[in-house]
Amino acid sequence: MAADATSKQAGGVGSSLLHNEVGPAVYVDFLPDALATGRYRAAPKPHLAGTGLRSVQTALDIQRNGISAKKIVVSLAPEAAEEH
Repeated sequence: MAADATSKQAGGVGSSLLHNEVGPAVYVDFLPDALATGRYRAAPKPHLAGTGLRSVQTALDIQRNGISAKKIVVSLAPEAAEEH
């Protein structure tokens, strides 16, 4: 008898942190203060490819050409987009 894939459950694998106690413990109780005080630092350092949707292709080109130990970032913040 073939297994029915729709009847299988993953037993919590891939469950959202939004719907359990881990999400608030990390994103509310720990992370904001840890980032503000420097106990936790986001790594690797970001590489700003530009601002606005027009910079997405530039970011993809940088990634395609190879970059090591940096996050490629495109800022979509309204105030950043207004500067250009």
